[in-house]
Amino acid sequence: MPWRIATGLSLIFWVIFLLLAGERLKYMEPYAELLFARYSVIVSLYLMTAIVTVYAFIYWLARRAGLGDLGGKIKLMDKRLAAGDSHDAELAERMKRERAGDLV
Repeated sequence: MPWRIATGLSLIFWVIFLLLAGERLKYMEPYAELLFARYSVIVSLYLMTAIVTVYAFIYWLARRAGLGDLGGKIKLMDKRLAAGDSHDAELAERMKRERAGDLV
């Protein structure tokens, strides 16, 4: 589960970064062809390293925050609520009513 969180947050981060960097690098537009011809390998290696580093950092934060077994925790909580064995009696009662068809 943390890999999904890390993937989503990394994508959001890089989209925002590229939008902001694109605006700041407008002045280099006339030289883009020359820069890509000469430095495309170096720039692509740098970007790949940066992408992996940001992804690994966000993944580490997600694991550190306890999101490693989030799916299992949610399933267990849902099972306990369905059985009526929960610390939140009001939520368990509402779920029973919802399953019975009384949505009011």
